[in-house]
Amino acid sequence: MKYIKKYKIFEDSEEEDENAIVPEGFKYSWNDIHESLLYLTDIGFKIDEKSEKRYLADEKGEPIKGGYGSDYYNREYKSNIELAKNAIYEIRLFKKKDGGKLYKNVSLGGYPSREKSYYLDSDIDGLLGIYEEIASFCSRFDKAYHNLTIENNGYSVWLVASSDVTGDFIQSKLEKELNSKVDARLSRGIHNTFDRLYNKVYTKKFREDFIRAGTLDEIEKGIYIKLFNWGSVTKGVYNTNSAQFDSHVNGILKEFNSTGEYDLGRYGYKAEFRELKEADIVGVRDQEKANKYIGTKAIILKFDYNKVFDNIKKELNSL
Repeated sequence: MKYIKKYKIFEDSEEEDENAIVPEGFKYSWNDIHESLLYLTDIGFKIDEKSEKRYLADEKGEPIKGGYGSDYYNREYKSNIELAKNAIYEIRLFKKKDGGKLYKNVSLGGYPSREKSYYLDSDIDGLLGIYEEIASFCSRFDKAYHNLTIENNGYSVWLVASSDVTGDFIQSKLEKELNSKVDARLSRGIHNTFDRLYNKVYTKKFREDFIRAGTLDEIEKGIYIKLFNWGSVTKGVYNTNSAQFDSHVNGILKEFNSTGEYDLGRYGYKAEFRELKEADIVGVRDQEKANKYIGTKAIILKFDYNKVFDNIKKELNSL
């Protein structure tokens, strides 16, 4: 059995070698794989770079694939990481060698008749040498698998190195995935609610300039302020159409302040429609824009971001 001694090359290099990185959830790097192939390459095998694969797999070795749920109105991506059992590197090598082989077809039976082709080799010493180097590769890893195929013009070796995926890694990934979903739902809930306001209020009287005045948006600080360009409508126009506008604004306030089963207020939001004050814009990055709207009416949404985040997370965890 042969073993490979590792050497550190180019110690002064400032550039990080990507192949030296051990990915999260894995035990080995691409450098570990390539170094373990040195004896195979020394006896004439060449790596098929296009065959190189790295992936997390289930207990049968099938790659883990994510997907979207069947809920048409709330299609969220799910990684299925909880199915991961093996962290796999896969690679193929080929050594060219012509002649010295027999070609045989073997009947597999059935109807219609099927056959499988095989190449038989007479070079016992050569094959034993290859198997010795395969064994050297396999000895380096927790779990390793191989296939040696005799082809008409040489030998093909397919190697797999694998390590167990730990429960801690899976839980960490699931936690990150859940947090990402919570963050997306929190943000999406706010933006979608105010987008509905635009669709309802935009009329010949309340034009684009009025509705699209913008926002002061600092969601992670618990601030979302919907601005209106009051200078774009006359007092007479507003008074004539205020009932419809106020109705839609009240609908937004109800969505954020009510604590019913389907209201966003159940997460801990509080919203007001009133004149914007200096105290409301503390923490807003665009102070120049914010100062222009002080004293004008706006929908002011304030909330404890961490509290809302935790409440949404608890709800998603219970599903």
